[in-house]
Amino acid sequence: MKDILSSINDTISSQVPRLNEDLYRSALSSGWPSDVAAYLTVDFSDNKMAIRYPERLKSEVETLEYGNERKRPTAVIRRFNNRIDSKLRGK
Repeated sequence: MKDILSSINDTISSQVPRLNEDLYRSALSSGWPSDVAAYLTVDFSDNKMAIRYPERLKSEVETLEYGNERKRPTAVIRRFNNRIDSKLRGK
């Protein structure tokens, strides 16, 4: 079983550059500013995937992702995570 998990981890890790590009394109196509989208990165470690961005962009990313009283949400990160999860589950 450890060999299978190791193989899966290696496969996913090798796809991180492609996932970063997919995430960047998704953010741009959803209207996120390019200077914010460029800092979104996929991190895969300890069998977990997470989307990372600099702390200084936290407020802007959260506003873009969740919206506020003046701006509608554009859920790039949640949609990306859901899409990857569906692919991994074969849906």
